[in-house]
Amino acid sequence: MLTRQNTLFQLHFPVVKGFWLFLTMCFLIGSPGWAKPAVVYIGKVKDNPYNQSIHIGIQKIEQKTGCHSLEIETPSNAFKYIPTLLQCISEGYSPIILSYSHQFRELMEIIDNHKETNFILLDNGEVDKANVYSFVFEDQEGSFMAGALAALMSKSKIVGFLYTSGKYPVLLRFRAGYIHGCQAVDPTVKVLETQLEDYPEIWGDAAKSRKLAADMISRGQMSCFAAAGFEGCCYCPATYKNRQKRC
Repeated sequence: MLTRQNTLFQLHFPVVKGFWLFLTMCFLIGSPGWAKPAVVYIGKVKDNPYNQSIHIGIQKIEQKTGCHSLEIETPSNAFKYIPTLLQCISEGYSPIILSYSHQFRELMEIIDNHKETNFILLDNGEVDKANVYSFVFEDQEGSFMAGALAALMSKSKIVGFLYTSGKYPVLLRFRAGYIHGCQAVDPTVKVLETQLEDYPEIWGDAAKSRKLAADMISRGQMSCFAAAGFEGCCYCPATYKNRQKRC
């Protein structure tokens, strides 16, 4: 049951993203006998709604075409991610689906050096290459709804927004939509913002997420929206537990 006191927001869009991934893959695959798709995730699928939405799309592809996809989970650093990607390329996988692809500077050089391999880049719409299909989602529209709900359900008129870094356009879209959603419902609602900042383990620092959650609660946050990948799985439960202790 939703209540004004205990609603925590960690929005994701499995139906929309899974659907578009399904269509994209079907377009690129052509014949199931030709394709050898692979997905390289950052973090575990079960711990990240974004990864889960991709996995839903992959399942639909397999059901429709009978084409099996290799799915690999990697840590959130280039030391593991890049070698995993290169191994997939060397073993002939194509297309290769990459989420959070904007994080790695080495990626564009790898794509240029392997023109025989097709890549699908999610949330990265700035790549114009013959062997790349890249696109972005209208993330601000969903986060607008999250902001509106948060404003409606916060008794303290204080809500929170967690993101990793302002350097990523996708996160700025989430932020803008969330703030505008809050203001559209109640201009007096205060949005507390906090960033994890930009460092190698940015997408998997559970300890820092829990610490930030405690801090936001101490400042009166009643609802939160985490646009930070795996961090949301730590931040939102930690926020809820901390608030329960204060009730």
